[in-house]
Amino acid sequence: MYVLFMDTAQHTPPSGLPGTGSPDAGLAWAALAQASTAVAAASGHLWQLSDEQLVSALRTEQVAAAQRDSARLALIAQLDQRGYALAAGATSTAAWLSHELLIDPRTATAEVRAAHQLDPHGDTPPPAGVLARPTPPGILALAHTGRALLAGQISTAHAHAVSAVIRALPQPSTPAERTDLHTRAQTWLLDQCATFTPSDVRRLGLQLRHVLDPDGVLADEREARARSSFWIKPDTDGASYRFGGITDPVTASQLGTFIDTHSAPRPHLDEHSGAPIPDPRTPEQRRGHAFTDLVNLAVNADPTTSGAISTQLIITTTLATLKTQPGEHGTPCARTETGQHLSAGTIRKLACDARIIPLILGTNSEPLDIGRATRTIPAGLRRALIARDKHCAFPGCTRPARWANAHHITHWADGGRTALNNLVLLCDHHHDLIHHSAWTVTITNGRPVFTPPRAGSPPLRPPPAPAHSL
Repeated sequence: MYVLFMDTAQHTPPSGLPGTGSPDAGLAWAALAQASTAVAAASGHLWQLSDEQLVSALRTEQVAAAQRDSARLALIAQLDQRGYALAAGATSTAAWLSHELLIDPRTATAEVRAAHQLDPHGDTPPPAGVLARPTPPGILALAHTGRALLAGQISTAHAHAVSAVIRALPQPSTPAERTDLHTRAQTWLLDQCATFTPSDVRRLGLQLRHVLDPDGVLADEREARARSSFWIKPDTDGASYRFGGITDPVTASQLGTFIDTHSAPRPHLDEHSGAPIPDPRTPEQRRGHAFTDLVNLAVNADPTTSGAISTQLIITTTLATLKTQPGEHGTPCARTETGQHLSAGTIRKLACDARIIPLILGTNSEPLDIGRATRTIPAGLRRALIARDKHCAFPGCTRPARWANAHHITHWADGGRTALNNLVLLCDHHHDLIHHSAWTVTITNGRPVFTPPRAGSPPLRPPPAPAHSL
């Protein structure tokens, strides 16, 4: 193991290997197979190496991996040029690779393209006696990048990044201009590969395209906006949903900025002691909750209407479900207009601040009579609530009022009044906490007071409102 990776003594290569003046491809690949076997056998003994030796071996392997990838592409290009796959009955070299080597078809197609695109000898005449074959149609020959890969100066990922950038550049009309552009672009991008990751090189390539083809970039952005799409579908557990889509750069930037800004860790209070503890959510969970905040904010702020019904979630439930307390069983679940089923606990939380439409159903659940929509929290009362609480009233939380829900301390389904002394502003997180735990909230001297579930714990009060001078 040590000799394989670290020996720097001069050795005489066996006859026929590169460096002897007469390369023998067969001997070279046989030597590679032997070396790979030796490395695999020694991989369980890396504990023998020092830290410096491990790092040196890893750097050596990085170079060797790039060279092996280049050699693999050369094998694929040679098979494709010979027409081996067609002679063997396959429809294409990519199809043959996929079948024989069990490669994903898309990956096989990409490898055949890369084999020609990154041919290090693609811009030089073939050796004497070897039939020259033109580059397949639609393939940009990037021999300069191919030679960098063959020398181990860049990784395969870097090579693919350079290829992707150059494919996206505007292609001049004359061959001479194309060759000049590709050569200059490859030279600049390969210099960046010595400093930046493949992802960074792709981003630098976008900047390069902005300089060379601003009109084309604008057209692509407008096309991306036209191609915007969104999908949402239920997950297998029946309780969660997956979504995704495509959007334009501006919308993506706006969404990313909002999510990043509102997904910072938020310490919360222990249910028993009231002591602050770190936010237990993962970064992915925090971003998911920030997206939920965004949806709630948009729905509550949208003044537009569609079909005479403003933006809203329509849920059908029974009074018995609304009156269900934690721990009670036997009541039916609620159902949204799009078919999702919601628990009684979730319905009670949503109904704290909702438009309630009484609907009388017959024995077969057919509508018999429908009442007038009434908003549980009138606009004037909401303004008074915001003036009192300013933001989420839970101690230590400063989530803005426009993101908070008006919570009925005694639920209206249980006879609670829609009045200032029965309401409190709560963000979504603390609204969940109050509804689904033993925390309680009361109004004392006109201010909300929160009591932890543990007996004997002191109540928590929000800080007093700042004084205003006249």
